[in-house]
Amino acid sequence: MVRIISLIIIFILLIVNFLLARKFKITLGRYNSIDAFLERERANRLQELNRQMEAQRQEMLERFEEERARIRLETEEKRAEWFDEIDAERKVEQQELITLRESLRFEEEQLQKAFEIRSNRIMEDASVIEEALKNMKEKHERTIEAMKEQEKEQDEIEFHRIVLTSAERHDIELLKEVEKKLHNKDILRKLIYKSYIEVPMNEMFARIGVESSPGIYKIENINNKKTYIGQSTNLRNRLREHIKSAIGISSIASQAVHNVMAEEGIENFLFTVLDPCGRGNLNEREKYWIDFYKSNEWGYNRTRGGS
Repeated sequence: MVRIISLIIIFILLIVNFLLARKFKITLGRYNSIDAFLERERANRLQELNRQMEAQRQEMLERFEEERARIRLETEEKRAEWFDEIDAERKVEQQELITLRESLRFEEEQLQKAFEIRSNRIMEDASVIEEALKNMKEKHERTIEAMKEQEKEQDEIEFHRIVLTSAERHDIELLKEVEKKLHNKDILRKLIYKSYIEVPMNEMFARIGVESSPGIYKIENINNKKTYIGQSTNLRNRLREHIKSAIGISSIASQAVHNVMAEEGIENFLFTVLDPCGRGNLNEREKYWIDFYKSNEWGYNRTRGGS
């Protein structure tokens, strides 16, 4: 079978060669030379190639136009699709934005309300704190003023009284206990006066300006504010005698103020020159000051003075 097929193929090839050779002879006979033949064939071939190329170019142009049209159509479709998607997304985003704005507006309103409430509370708290601080400041200022007044009063007290140290007061108390056992008490009393009283008494006289001149004086109990108003033609001697009487060595008449001074201690009494007036005005001024201080009602004066 293979041999038959091979023989058939060889036969066909011989026929084809014969036909081509015959055609070549016929064609060659039309031309005078081989060069003319080749030139003709080349021209025909070029013409055929140009025709084929033109046909291919036209085909390619048509295909290009078709492809461009297809691409344009697909692009338009895709763009429309994209625009639809973008528009849908934009609408969704716009709705989300609206929702977000509403949410933010609501939160802002809530925050504003909370802020106003908090601010009002802070302002109320600040007002309370400010009022408390004001009250505290006023209280502190009053305390300071009271302390100043107390200090001033204490300074005033120290200025107008016989100042004794705690040790001196302790010694005087011990000597008074010893005095109770003595028959001649004047010796111990004079010792107390000379050793503990006389020097601070003279210092106090110098501070308050007690002179050996006429005038009105005041003796005041520090503890109960009761006073004694008196007059003298010699203030220095009279006050000294009052102090000595409190100790028990004076020659002037005993008075209620002396007994109290002896019981509470002369360091608890203030001495003041009220009115350094002339001899002729002593009775009148004594009455005035006794009435001024009501020392015959709340004090140690037994009369209204002037005697």
